[in-house]
Amino acid sequence: MADEPVQLRASLSAYAKHRGCSRQAVSKAVKGGRLQTSIVMVDGLPTIPDFAAADVEWDLNTQTEMSGAAAREAHWRAELAERKVAMADLEARKKAGELVEGEEVASMLSAALAALREVWEDFPDEIDQALNVSLEQSTRVEQLVAARLQRSFEKLEALAAEFSC
Repeated sequence: MADEPVQLRASLSAYAKHRGCSRQAVSKAVKGGRLQTSIVMVDGLPTIPDFAAADVEWDLNTQTEMSGAAAREAHWRAELAERKVAMADLEARKKAGELVEGEEVASMLSAALAALREVWEDFPDEIDQALNVSLEQSTRVEQLVAARLQRSFEKLEALAAEFSC
């Protein structure tokens, strides 16, 4: 069976055709546990995104005796197949909008922090005008509010820096 590109939603029928067996044989292999890690559920239905991974899993779970070297090779092939299935699942979830890139999240967070800072920067001046207090009282209120805002922004920026790493 030649290597085929990873498909995101290959039906059991398509895999049966690839394998040269009936759909019932593939369904039985899924229900019997012969195919597990290479199966991805889509809308409640089993699909096989990577035929090569499923082939390895099928062969691995069908063979009864293997030499040490063959068993190790089968193990590593199965491991690779599992990783391919996991990657296909992640890609499918990304395309469905369930996952986003970390850089995208960090960029959105940075923009949100900048907007928040812009909105709150003149708040101390607005308080001074609204309270109509003496210059000394006004200066003290402005210092307190500005210090509290500065600490808040520093904490938010530190959190944003953690996300971008």
